[in-house]
Amino acid sequence: MRKIAAALLMAGGIAVAGPASAHDGANIVGALIGGAVIGAVVSSALNPAPPVVYAPPPVYASAYPAPVVVAAPPAQYCYGPGGGYVPCAPVPVGPAAYAPPPAPAW
Repeated sequence: MRKIAAALLMAGGIAVAGPASAHDGANIVGALIGGAVIGAVVSSALNPAPPVVYAPPPVYASAYPAPVVVAAPPAQYCYGPGGGYVPCAPVPVGPAAYAPPPAPAW
């Protein structure tokens, strides 16, 4: 269907341009300009420009992993040796007793 329309448009352009006379330069220039314009219209109708497609922007991964968020332990609980939270031992009351430093192992 497009080729038929293009052929009819070309024939109409040639008919409108009229016969070119070798003795008058204006008719030849008019026919050449008309043919060029009609040819450009036909060629652009038959070969449309390809659609412009843009690539999506790149997605970069974070250089550092997201921090792990852990809930705070309940009040008065400590992390026990079994791997869970246990009630903390009572804090001793009274004067602090310090042990002497250990002897060197030399």
